[in-house]
Amino acid sequence: MIDFQTEELQSFETALIPGDPHLGTRYRWTLKGVRGAKLESILIGNKRFTSVEAIGRFITALNSPKSSTPPATKTRRAKQNSAARAALAEAGI
Repeated sequence: MIDFQTEELQSFETALIPGDPHLGTRYRWTLKGVRGAKLESILIGNKRFTSVEAIGRFITALNSPKSSTPPATKTRRAKQNSAARAALAEAGI
């Protein structure tokens, strides 16, 4: 959580994020996250801010071993669906 009294706030539009992602991407990272990590932000008045420290925490979380789960491939998803259907059929559902 951002501590607005001690952290260096930056508006979403001007925040220095590596790769300079689009503003829509920044909002998506805040609302939905990436691989379980969310970019922290706060709303002050009608303007959204993040902080240098929050950007650092977000990058660290993205690069931690726990968030390195690869995305589900079509093949993996199909196997999971088949297994779920079989379990439901076995249960009589």
